[in-house]
Amino acid sequence: MSVEYKLTKVNEGLRLEISGNDTATYEEYVAVVSEAKERIKDTPEAELQTFVNVRHETELEFFVSQGFFIVNTMLMMEKDLEEPVDQMSSKIPAEFKEYDFKAEGLKRYLKANKAGFDGVQDPEKQIVDQISQPHGTIHIAEKKGDILASVTTWDMGDGVFATENVFTVPKAREQGLAAALLSRVFEQLKNKGAKRARLSVYGDDLPALLLYIKLGYHIVDSNYELRY
Repeated sequence: MSVEYKLTKVNEGLRLEISGNDTATYEEYVAVVSEAKERIKDTPEAELQTFVNVRHETELEFFVSQGFFIVNTMLMMEKDLEEPVDQMSSKIPAEFKEYDFKAEGLKRYLKANKAGFDGVQDPEKQIVDQISQPHGTIHIAEKKGDILASVTTWDMGDGVFATENVFTVPKAREQGLAAALLSRVFEQLKNKGAKRARLSVYGDDLPALLLYIKLGYHIVDSNYELRY
């Protein structure tokens, strides 16, 4: 079969990623989608999630024909790290450092991650995969042992570094903490030879969008998020 797919558990749902080559047929794509649908039949509350680039009309039409519907838009943003980086300050006196997950494990980080994303924790496997990439690092701002904000970075190649999983726990929001952490991370990435920083953000997350634009990110692409 010339079509392959992967299902990744994301909270209560499954993320569907499909790949095929030039010999793949329409019927093969339908077959893998049908197989994915079977995987969630025994869990009525579970949903399938997938992403389609906004320019790929044929792919979008295919998923819609299979019963998927658009729920949001995921924006891809990039920052030019060759431009000067302003060091931002925070109203909270926090310590900025790299999280030593090899020594501490991920339990403390996952607790903060869940709080920072309002109860919707990033999948542990996804986090492990990210920090297993070249230069994979979790950066945190903490106070008295509590993780208050974080961003995960890794080398994507060609001078591009990911700056993903950006969050601030509720009690520390609107204090400039995420901006202060990111500004320090930018300098660290530049020292590693990074030319650009890249992240993804939901189109309806206005506070995050405003923060990233303030820090010099620009929208370069977008994907539809679909559910079934």
